[in-house]
Amino acid sequence: MNDMGLSSTSIAELNRLLAGRYRVERVLGEGAHGVTYLATTADGRQVALKELAVARVESWKAIELFEREGQALQALSHPAIPAYEEAFHLDDGWGGERFFLAQAYVEGRDLGSEVERGRRWTEAQVKALVAELLEVLVYMQALSPPMIHRDIKPTNLMERPDKSLALIDFGAVQTLAAEDTGGSTIVGTTGYMPVEQLMGRAVPATDLYAVGATAVHLLSGRHPAELPVRRMTLDFRGAINVSESFARFLDGMLAPDVDDRYRTAREALEALEAMGGPLTLRGARGSMLKVLQARREVVARPALQSLSSRAASRSKGRGVRQPVGAMASASRGKVAKSGGGKGGAMFGSIFFVAIVTSLVFGTNCGRFAAKMSGYEEVVFGPLQSCGLVEEALGEDVGIAMVGCQTGTTQTSPGSGSAAWQMPVSGSKGRGSYGFTATKGSDGQWELRGGLLKVEDRVINVIQCTESKLP
Repeated sequence: MNDMGLSSTSIAELNRLLAGRYRVERVLGEGAHGVTYLATTADGRQVALKELAVARVESWKAIELFEREGQALQALSHPAIPAYEEAFHLDDGWGGERFFLAQAYVEGRDLGSEVERGRRWTEAQVKALVAELLEVLVYMQALSPPMIHRDIKPTNLMERPDKSLALIDFGAVQTLAAEDTGGSTIVGTTGYMPVEQLMGRAVPATDLYAVGATAVHLLSGRHPAELPVRRMTLDFRGAINVSESFARFLDGMLAPDVDDRYRTAREALEALEAMGGPLTLRGARGSMLKVLQARREVVARPALQSLSSRAASRSKGRGVRQPVGAMASASRGKVAKSGGGKGGAMFGSIFFVAIVTSLVFGTNCGRFAAKMSGYEEVVFGPLQSCGLVEEALGEDVGIAMVGCQTGTTQTSPGSGSAAWQMPVSGSKGRGSYGFTATKGSDGQWELRGGLLKVEDRVINVIQCTESKLP
């Protein structure tokens, strides 16, 4: 049994805690901050029950993000978004609390696993999928305030048995009316995040970049972080075989400068529809886009009670003007501009923004947040100095370019926290490194937890000790 509660014993214990409220059947997935289970309600309905892994939480930010997901789902009513069931917390019997979020279970396969299985999509299929996903974003961006998903990628897109699409995992969702606390948070997945998201300033066009990167991934079978970058722009044309008109559309989705991207999902959808050709060839759905367009009305629901209010008392995104389309020559010939408002000073110069982009898509992409926040040596030094790590992976251990780096970094003048999971590799093998770090009032970062998993080995890099997975 591990600390995430994935064994049958832990599931039995969880069912005793839930006391008939839900009956947990099996694990659906595991993330950096929690586990999602398939569960059944008392009346026989299946739900996805997500539990926050409080033991791994180093700051209240993780609880706030968990709470935000529940609040977002509670306010949404769309056929492509799993319906909200409830959010609740229970006393664990040891003086602590366990936090849960239940929503409708989506049957099907995520597109990320489909890519891994070798599936490839045609241009017509990707156009239809992009159109359907843009319809979901049209709905979200029409809310008051608008919502930004911030983590669109193949693994967060489910294909149901009828071939319809579902957008899942709203743990990174943000509204444009989110309170500005003076800090910054990086949430998302490397390869699908544009520069402004890495700066903690997501806007509606941020999700469009992720949609474009997802389209390229499905067409090419290659993670966006694997593809080359030229003049700050993802060079995808050599990896996919599509019409020039669709390639130009993707240019407008993937422009590194947010001012060169489509402004909104509606604008991008209109540009896609203007190309002509079928956009509804998605199995049995037929006129799915028209169905979605007819169901944009928001169903108001009561506000979700704060999950963390019993545990602790806790201390605007800007809109931008963008052109309807962005030609490849325009986006590739333009140098990124420094941002205004909060965080603008972080850019420093045009040269620095160019370096930011190379870090995102280059061999050091997993270190971007660490470099920006000043804890790179703190979290990677122990990894590279532990003899057990060298024995498992080789003395040349480093952050792998291929694969997803997921997590969050929150910083402010007097405090900070970071929790990331990323692939690592060396001449002897590959593994996965997860760490948590906190920054004290003195401005110094401290590594609080660092685990390297290599096959059945788990290495604590702080203590340089090893254990075996069951």
